[in-house]
Amino acid sequence: MIGIVSHDSGGAELISSYLKHQKKDKKYLFNLSGPAKKIFSKKMGVCKNTNLNKLIKLSNKIIVTCGSIIEKKTLKLSISNKIKTILVLDSWLYYKERLIYKDGSINYPDEIWVFDRHAKNKAKKIFRLPIKLKKNYYFDELKKKLIKKENNNILYFCYPDKFEYNNFFKNKITWYKELNAIKKLIKILNKLNSNKKKFKLVLRLHPKQNLKIIYWKNFYKKIFEKDNIGVKFSKNKNLVDDLSDNNFIVGSHTQALYFSKMLYKKTFTLASKKNLKRIFPEIKLPKIDYLLRYIK
Repeated sequence: MIGIVSHDSGGAELISSYLKHQKKDKKYLFNLSGPAKKIFSKKMGVCKNTNLNKLIKLSNKIIVTCGSIIEKKTLKLSISNKIKTILVLDSWLYYKERLIYKDGSINYPDEIWVFDRHAKNKAKKIFRLPIKLKKNYYFDELKKKLIKKENNNILYFCYPDKFEYNNFFKNKITWYKELNAIKKLIKILNKLNSNKKKFKLVLRLHPKQNLKIIYWKNFYKKIFEKDNIGVKFSKNKNLVDDLSDNNFIVGSHTQALYFSKMLYKKTFTLASKKNLKRIFPEIKLPKIDYLLRYIK
């Protein structure tokens, strides 16, 4: 029996798409929480949830995504129970931090799965573990569903440092501040306004922000309204719908920028040159300044 434990959306999207294309005779036990519940349900139908302790007891192999405390707990328990453990990495950041449980213990899986060569190259430099590159069926799904529309809509991917660093990394990571990134974006938007170029700014909240959606909407409205910039918030649940509806894609270090770039969308980064190499070591993204060249 194979146990599947997932919470965060990035890993859930990748592993659910992958499992959907595996042999039907494989038997799985699921422990799903947070955004992963809806993601798995949408792709694989009803996935009966199994208590974590029971799942560990009944599984001879466990595949776990990473990021949340429940996923880190699973990693620790699975390894301590000597069950073959596979960790799914879904981005290019904080690889070592994803293995650290709240008690300070570092829990190394037996194997790591990645879904693009950039992640594989980076993981190989960090871990002395088997790193396996798996087919990215999720990207194939995005590619099939993408609808190209020409407009002056600018989609901004929110990636707030408030919860990311306070909750998971105890403020040790200081190189990224979302307010600094937003200031860069506002500077460009003010130039567009001064040139009387019409555009619509759409914000896609990070999945974790949906837990306090009213708070976060007010948070961003106040920032942009200081410069008389109106914002609308995406109502799309699926990434591909937002990539279809908006012609210009902007963000700092979300993996969504990778998908946007690979789908040939006009994609721009708010990250500094120094941090761009840290975030996307093998992917070239134009800086936000280049957005001025494209808005008509």
